[in-house]
Amino acid sequence: SISHDIRTPLTTIIGYLEIMLSNDIESVDEFKSYAAKCRDKAYQLKNLTDELFKYFIVYGKAEIDVNKKTYSTGILLQQIVGEYLLYLTQQGFNFECCDFSENDFEIETDVNLIKRVIDNVFSNIKKYASKDEKIVIEAFKVDNDFCLKFKNKILSNKKAVESNKIGVKTCKKIMNELGGSF
Repeated sequence: SISHDIRTPLTTIIGYLEIMLSNDIESVDEFKSYAAKCRDKAYQLKNLTDELFKYFIVYGKAEIDVNKKTYSTGILLQQIVGEYLLYLTQQGFNFECCDFSENDFEIETDVNLIKRVIDNVFSNIKKYASKDEKIVIEAFKVDNDFCLKFKNKILSNKKAVESNKIGVKTCKKIMNELGGSF
């Protein structure tokens, strides 16, 4: 099912790119229109592959391949979270974010898996959070554990978004494999 869902936007992207490269485009506006359509289809493709990855993590093999290295929490979170803050601020969200360097210490983790978890959190913020309230992001240390906390108000007037909670299950499994919790 997903392979068909992935091929459709991929075929569309290829078609639009062929048009863009064919020299048949008469204006910059027409070119930008095709580029925007490609971007939209690329995001659709990204969402589908993310879902495929989530299903694989939860229902696939028992263990996740973990490649841990040592990172500074301040630098790591500034890079990962910073990208999402910029994007969601452009979407109309407001944030109150701590200074990650204040509680900076070294952790051993798999950066790609941490990115997956944070990607899921920000995806849920985009789907479910109210733009009327600030989203608060805190980072702190409790004993030897590093904690990252997100607080927001749930959007009350949004139509029900269909969810199978696979993202939450994925995050729990990833964090468990990393020796943490979600």
